Amino acid sequence: MRSAGAETVWAVVPVKGLARAKTRLAGVLSPSARRELVVTMFEEVLEVLRGTPGIGPILVVTADAKIAALGARKGATVAERVTLAARAPRMRSSFRRTCRSRRPPKSAGS
Repeated sequence: MRSAGAETVWAVVPVKGLARAKTRLAGVLSPSARRELVVTMFEEVLEVLRGTPGIGPILVVTADAKIAALGARKGATVAERVTLAARAPRMRSSFRRTCRSRRPPKSAGS
């Protein structure tokens, strides 16, 4: 249980497109079996995250329409990679500012 005023913790779930899913398993699984494996794993990850205390919103990052639709149906926020790539410089800058502002003060002698 989070205390009042605690920051929201987002879970970020990146998912490759299903066409490129689990290519290292190509020798043992068909393309359709690999796609089914990714979808099953994705659904299980979302279920575990939903049941984990302290995890707030879930952000799915994907360029795959089927994964995006599934994530949205399961209640996740979906961001396409293209959208994030366009915002990356601004996000990095914001992240750096946040990290700098949260550094502990230097002690005397550091």
